[in-house]
Amino acid sequence: MTERSGFFVSINGDRKYSADDFGRMFDGVISDGIFQNWGRAYQVVKGNGRQIIIQSGRAWLKGHWLENDAERYYTLNPGSTDGDRYDAIYIRVNNTRDVRVAGIRALQGNPNQGIPQPTQTPDNYEVLIAAVRVPRGAQDATAFEIIDCRGKSGTENAQWAQSVMQPKQIALNNKFDFLNAFNNDPNLKKVITRGNNLGKTITAAQKMAIRNGTFDGMWLGDYWQFNDNTCRWIIVDFDRYLDHPNGTNQHRITIMSDRNLGIDNIGEAGWCINGWNGSKMRRDYAEGMVRFASALQAFDISDFKTFPVFEPHAFENTDNSWDLTEKRWSWEYPKVTIPSEFEMFGSNFVHVRVNGGENNVAPIARQLSYFRLGNPIPFSGESFWLRDQVTKNHFALYYGDQRHVSWADWTSKYGVRPLMSIGG
Repeated sequence: MTERSGFFVSINGDRKYSADDFGRMFDGVISDGIFQNWGRAYQVVKGNGRQIIIQSGRAWLKGHWLENDAERYYTLNPGSTDGDRYDAIYIRVNNTRDVRVAGIRALQGNPNQGIPQPTQTPDNYEVLIAAVRVPRGAQDATAFEIIDCRGKSGTENAQWAQSVMQPKQIALNNKFDFLNAFNNDPNLKKVITRGNNLGKTITAAQKMAIRNGTFDGMWLGDYWQFNDNTCRWIIVDFDRYLDHPNGTNQHRITIMSDRNLGIDNIGEAGWCINGWNGSKMRRDYAEGMVRFASALQAFDISDFKTFPVFEPHAFENTDNSWDLTEKRWSWEYPKVTIPSEFEMFGSNFVHVRVNGGENNVAPIARQLSYFRLGNPIPFSGESFWLRDQVTKNHFALYYGDQRHVSWADWTSKYGVRPLMSIGG
């Protein structure tokens, strides 16, 4: 066994290297073969008369490069009277001491004996780029049959050169090719919307995909719908609570109904002294999947998981009913809630205008990924509650008639769009 290394500065000729040493540097970096995207990649086509044309190409073969930047013409002999014959077209490296050159070689075969096999020795190595079937008695290339050998399996055939630094080429003809190519990259799930129907009910395979965090076959906007008369349960986020304070550190999807599921009031008569956490709606919905029949049609009761929500439990009582300061913020873990202004729109409108920045003590909110990408509110003409308290007896409201955020007395009845977390 010989130990080799290189390259080093030569002092008085004590370090000498051969062309083979230089070519050896690319072993394992470039594989033998034709560069598919250079020129015409040595494609062989028919010409005039009995001519065939080898088009431009570049290749790497046994530590040597070869290149043809123009068409090469070869005139084949007429077809034999004894039967069909195959002529072979090779690229080759002749490394014998007296030759030392690489290029194209054409070899005439014998009638009825198949394609001539290439010579493959250490000093003379060649591979097929094409074979030409010359029928018995053929006088013109129009009768020839060209068999393309490039990229075919077998050591006798020229392969496509590959590089360890060459990115994998993926044919992306449309949006769905892209989604299929990157289906198992969970980092893309939060930035691409698809909107496919995932079925009437969640499947065991879909639960597994959620549990292992690949979310295989799921994208933002995809939904489950039990039948045409029920709502769509839209995926509006992936792993929303995975890295969130007090999150469960388990993979989840966040779903939301695409329309109002009935109407309800947030509270009873009087002032809301205990914030959203103390409201009637919050108490009713904390374990409230049973209130939403279509959710239990599409999902099993065990699929609904608790998730962290930072909620105010009180407010500072002042003489001005509009001067609200929410207090006693702490983490709660409901299985159902309604969205906030920020989760829907990425900003606070009526909420922050009243409270002021100095009283906004909740952690930085994050908009739901589905809406962050600019997807419209489904059934946007419907009005529905948001869980932000605006005054002692008012809560934020998405006002569908005007397509903007407003507020309403918490005893009023408006639409409800539940937000839930689904685990595997």
